[in-house]
Amino acid sequence: MFLSKLLGLTLTDTGGFRTDTNMKVINLGQTILIETFEAHDEVRSKVLEEISAHVIAKADNVNNFLGLLHRMARFSPQSALNSLPKIKETIDYLSYMPPR
Repeated sequence: MFLSKLLGLTLTDTGGFRTDTNMKVINLGQTILIETFEAHDEVRSKVLEEISAHVIAKADNVNNFLGLLHRMARFSPQSALNSLPKIKETIDYLSYMPPR
């Protein structure tokens, strides 16, 4: 479980140009994290903390993590609903980000 979370975060954190290969790597990382998020309660808060940290830090690859948040809400709505306060907190930080 810890290993899959670490692997998923590492793959999602892939930066660089938006090549087809990079997008496949990011997608794989997001898929691993969504499945882990869905299956393990104790991982949910950690994954959301990582997403929030990237948003707060205005990381270059913040769009990867916003895409992950979108996919989690779409493909795992009940798990996302159970984590709603943290998701709202993360979304609140978006208003401080400059438009891209």
